[in-house]
Amino acid sequence: LMENGVLEAERRLQQFDFQSGTRTLVAPFSGRVDRIHVSTGYYREQGDPLLSMYDPASLYVVAYVKPVDRELIRTGTPVRMFPLGTSQPISGVVREIHQAWSPVPRSVAETARYTGTAITMRIECDERNRALLVPGMFLKTVSQGR
Repeated sequence: LMENGVLEAERRLQQFDFQSGTRTLVAPFSGRVDRIHVSTGYYREQGDPLLSMYDPASLYVVAYVKPVDRELIRTGTPVRMFPLGTSQPISGVVREIHQAWSPVPRSVAETARYTGTAITMRIECDERNRALLVPGMFLKTVSQGR
């Protein structure tokens, strides 16, 4: 019975698209639109992306820890993060600390004024705080204990 209702709704949506000259996009998953790659009047080839989207439930923060600060961070450490240009904190918890040294990406080094190698850690947020994150966002990370 529910399947019939879904099929009927899809049929009505197709009929509306045909009559109005618009098109409805159906995403392969629930999520948020991150970027729109077209504007009114643009023509796209088949297969060209129209928009980029992401699943907020899959977002986490990657932070770079200076070697001298490594001993201050432990799995389970509460962390406050501040999006650049704002004073509203986003709370999270350190879930993983990677032991291997890795180079700090140039975009992070320019923002954080730190170069060299660092330890990376994964910070996860609860659902309410995760909703404040967007892909590619720069955050200043501060341990709750400091």
